[in-house]
Amino acid sequence: MRRRAAVFIAAVIFALSGLIGHPARAKDLHLMAAASLQPVLTEFIQTLGGEIGGNRIVPIFASSGTLARQIAQGAPAALFISANPRWADWLIGEMDIDKERAADLLANRLVLVVPAGASSALTLKDFPPDGRLMLGDPAHVPAGQYAKQALENLKLLDKLTPLLVFGSNVRTAVAFVERGEVDGAIVYRSDAVGSDRLRIAEEINPGLHSAIVYRSVLLSDAARDLLNALQSGDATAMFRRYGFEPLAAGQ
Repeated sequence: MRRRAAVFIAAVIFALSGLIGHPARAKDLHLMAAASLQPVLTEFIQTLGGEIGGNRIVPIFASSGTLARQIAQGAPAALFISANPRWADWLIGEMDIDKERAADLLANRLVLVVPAGASSALTLKDFPPDGRLMLGDPAHVPAGQYAKQALENLKLLDKLTPLLVFGSNVRTAVAFVERGEVDGAIVYRSDAVGSDRLRIAEEINPGLHSAIVYRSVLLSDAARDLLNALQSGDATAMFRRYGFEPLAAGQ
């Protein structure tokens, strides 16, 4: 019995010595970004071969509010990109981060999208009373917060409230429209670009809501090269192709 125990202990020591001598693997850079950035950032990361500076880029997409809360609660993140500056600023205050680590990267616009075969005359003001209009949940989804502001300023919120359906993020709203499960959704213009299953029925006046600005927060110096790459000429051209507008500071 003692011999078996000695052999087992020796095997464990041998295995541990092998691990200690093994070179450290590259770090995972967790990029937590607003769901509306998923298509463009997925392509961007692919152009980098999935890594930068020898570190693997691990993207995580969800609503900005959900991600900010997860980071504040300890979720690993090297770079956060919020679709609403307020969530970025909230995280900076919550975690006592230097404000110099924040940067405005992109702008966007709101549109009403409908299934590709829907009536070309459909707008928010004449939205069918038996229809369903989807927004990102205003409780934590920036696109939904901007949409709610626009509806309030158009004096349409009370009228349309019985028709509203809320999604966990803006990409969910896009998917519901593409499948014809709702009659329309208020989403970002970038969400409508490149989809042949929906079309833009109405451009929403940007004066009806707060400016749509994507703000980044650098949470780890290991992600500085990634942030610089997102501000490069190649990246800004890609963002424009997807319907975003790079801001002057990021060009």
